[in-house]
Amino acid sequence: MITELVMIWILLAMALIIGGSVISSVYNSKLKNDGRISERKKNFAEYKEVFSAHGISRDRLAEVFRSSEFRTNTKTEVTCSSESVSFRADGCFSAVLRTVQTADAESVFEFGFVDWVGSYGSPSFPNEMNALVTAVERVMLELDPATKISLTKNDLAEKKLLFR
Repeated sequence: MITELVMIWILLAMALIIGGSVISSVYNSKLKNDGRISERKKNFAEYKEVFSAHGISRDRLAEVFRSSEFRTNTKTEVTCSSESVSFRADGCFSAVLRTVQTADAESVFEFGFVDWVGSYGSPSFPNEMNALVTAVERVMLELDPATKISLTKNDLAEKKLLFR
């Protein structure tokens, strides 16, 4: 009797785990198909994206990110200053788009996560973070379709927060 009950609980637990994995996979596929997130490595938050663009000023970037044109699937608070655009999502993570260099017609911007809530080294909200990166990439490419994007290791990766 007890072994049968234990087996039922084990089967029920396995069904819940498999069901959760299937639902998560379907949800991720839908986000990718809708263009809200992109395929990224699991540790993408530990890297900064460097954008080299022509004809994009800090003022134009701030204007776009303040406007209703900028959309993510998260409640992201956007704060613009003369040197950077900061993104904060409901205490889950924060990121910054900084102006690194402006010379002649070319500007270089760096986007990276400053901190995030995580568990076992991975972000707790990877889809939301991915959606923000995708939205920033989209804005940069819309402003200058010839924008070059490269990745560099983020110096602040050790600031992952377990709890906030």
